[in-house]
Amino acid sequence: MSRLLSLLTASILCVSAQAGDTWTGGFAGLSFGRTQTTVEQQLASRGTTLRAQSDAWNKGFQLGYDWQLGTTVLGLEYTRSLGTRSLGTSLAESVTSGGVTTTTTGSSSAQVKRLETLRLRAGLALGSTLVYLTGGAGRLDTTAGWVQASSSSTGDSSTVAVLPGGRSKGLVVGVGLEQRLGSEWSFRVEYLSFRTSQGTEASVESTDASASVAADLLSTLSTFQVGLNYRF
Repeated sequence: MSRLLSLLTASILCVSAQAGDTWTGGFAGLSFGRTQTTVEQQLASRGTTLRAQSDAWNKGFQLGYDWQLGTTVLGLEYTRSLGTRSLGTSLAESVTSGGVTTTTTGSSSAQVKRLETLRLRAGLALGSTLVYLTGGAGRLDTTAGWVQASSSSTGDSSTVAVLPGGRSKGLVVGVGLEQRLGSEWSFRVEYLSFRTSQGTEASVESTDASASVAADLLSTLSTFQVGLNYRF
């Protein structure tokens, strides 16, 4: 009996030692998924907010390194999206005040490109499966603009164009699951949420004047994606 217990203990220790190195090492891979993007343009001096939205496919790559300590896995990862996503929306509304009806029509557009993140992750290793939380910093390049035309029953009309944009930084958080496919490959499923807020100068042009006003450019991205990593 004692010999059997010794063999069983030795087997458990051997398996534990082998599992301890399962997730330690570097990795590089590609990801593909779906991203819901919202870009809001806010003009504080005019009390105006216009929103552009898109639900589009995304692709990118990731590089990183994991360390396993018992059943705990800690990692550092850099990711970058590839391609440009275009967003757009339109509005039409009528407001009556003091017997005067004003009809406003407009359109909003934006482009989101080169989303980069540098993230930490911490997870629980369950053999060849890793469940983890992730979070860190992100950087996003965004250009945006909108055109608005207003006309009232008095015959007045105006056109306004606003073009803020630039590079903004924010916080990204998420959760994921990664599965080993042998010793060199792994497959993962991941959800990420990213939000940035950028103060900028908006160029405003109307039929009777031009000006620069303070503006905020708010970007929110929600991504569900899968990825394939080569581990080394």
